[in-house]
Amino acid sequence: MTKKSKAKSGSLSRSQLGRFDGQKKRSIESPRPGATDMPGLMHFPSSLQFGSVTTVQASSLLSIVTPIPARAGHPYVSLPDEFAFSPQVISNAGAPPVKTVTLLPGLELIRGLACLQVFFSHIFVVMMLHSRVKTNPAFWKLAVLDWSYQSVMVFFVLSGYVIALSQQRKEQGFISFMRSRFRRLEPLYLVAIALSFGLESFFYPPPAYHTLAGHLVYIQGSAIAPVFSTNTPLWSLGYEFFFYLIFACTIGRGQKYFLPGWFFLGLGTMAFNLAGCNAPGWLSYFQNILALSPIWLLGVFLVQRPFDAGTNLIQKLMLFGMLPLATHAFTCLGSANNPAHSLVMGLLVAPLLYTAGQSKSVQSRSCPLIWGLLFGLYFVFAGSFLANAQVAHHHTEIVFSLSSPFLFIFIVPLYRTIFPGSQYFTSGVKEISLCLGKLSYAVYIIHFPLLIALGALITNPFFLIFADVLVVILIAWLLTYHFEPVLATIFDRLWPAEINQRKSEAPVANGSVAH
Repeated sequence: MTKKSKAKSGSLSRSQLGRFDGQKKRSIESPRPGATDMPGLMHFPSSLQFGSVTTVQASSLLSIVTPIPARAGHPYVSLPDEFAFSPQVISNAGAPPVKTVTLLPGLELIRGLACLQVFFSHIFVVMMLHSRVKTNPAFWKLAVLDWSYQSVMVFFVLSGYVIALSQQRKEQGFISFMRSRFRRLEPLYLVAIALSFGLESFFYPPPAYHTLAGHLVYIQGSAIAPVFSTNTPLWSLGYEFFFYLIFACTIGRGQKYFLPGWFFLGLGTMAFNLAGCNAPGWLSYFQNILALSPIWLLGVFLVQRPFDAGTNLIQKLMLFGMLPLATHAFTCLGSANNPAHSLVMGLLVAPLLYTAGQSKSVQSRSCPLIWGLLFGLYFVFAGSFLANAQVAHHHTEIVFSLSSPFLFIFIVPLYRTIFPGSQYFTSGVKEISLCLGKLSYAVYIIHFPLLIALGALITNPFFLIFADVLVVILIAWLLTYHFEPVLATIFDRLWPAEINQRKSEAPVANGSVAH
């Protein structure tokens, strides 16, 4: 606090001074992880069939959305941490009155749209599992469902970005950092575990207590404890937890050295995975965590070492639109879900997320050199995509992948044509974006068991889709706005925040956060 501020505060009454200090020390909601697309095949017992679909058929149907991992373990990591920042302070309904949330609608919109993509793709997969639609629908499989893994990469980079923003705004020690992560992770995570364990025990008796224990200590999906078959998205939370833990261990003066070291260690592990060198047993779980850590760290580096390269929004959207091409380009990088491919996807996603994370819009001029580099990169991706003889590309996939960058290019001109002179985020768009981001975590961790249960009860595909959307959104809303604040209050009583944790909050250097 400057001398002028002290002089002003000296003229205030004691109650007014308390309110003044309380306003300066606004708390920030910690990012919370969500879930991702399915990490691999679900394992259905031979005694269970969905309609006319057998166990083998069900496994092949699930590979439509998520390719079978080409190595030991599963590479899928949760997304996204949620809740970005903005100068606007918005109350968190139902939460304790001292807590407020600052949000950036740009990040929330990206996260919400990616969240909806995975949600609807899972609706379609569950319908196929229950024989509600025909199998192998070329258009939906190749033009819509193939975006699910790319959505995971969006969540992944976004997670590291928001964690770094939060830590930059309010520096925390190891204990306080992990406490804030647990506070956002645990309440609804325990609800999802209870729901999944109940359905797992009903569909696949006897109850798998070792699976339950594995989820409680975040090692689900390892050789020790499998992930719940009725809620495979919970797989990702184990990855997020260990990313948080490693990041917390680097907090301190030496973090600027530890983070690059962690990044290069991850690149080395990624090279071992690419070479087919997989650790045995449960060690492969932690090998995959290290191999995917560079993608998560891309988001961290966006805050600590911002790099914009003078590109404008349209150019960043074009990069983002190259994700389908990057999925099947460069076979030398392994399968589409290999960590090396994931790193390429993360690099395409990062520039757009950086722009969405700015509190003030920055108008960048279109540089001809940048356009030349972008089109050169596009032709490299397209050439490798078309030359890939290992995958029999369907014509729908070819058209969609080649046209996707240009579809994203026309988003901004189309918006300017429909709404001339208006801001990108009007009040209505902000409300929708913030609502999507707010509900994302609950939707991700509870949607799959609900889809499984509803699919077993409803036979009409149209009624099933309507019921899926209505029930999942309604329950996610109840959990987010009514049930979670109660559990968070209980958590605060069991693990109180440190009293000496109150540190002055300095403004973020890149202007992402204003006080």
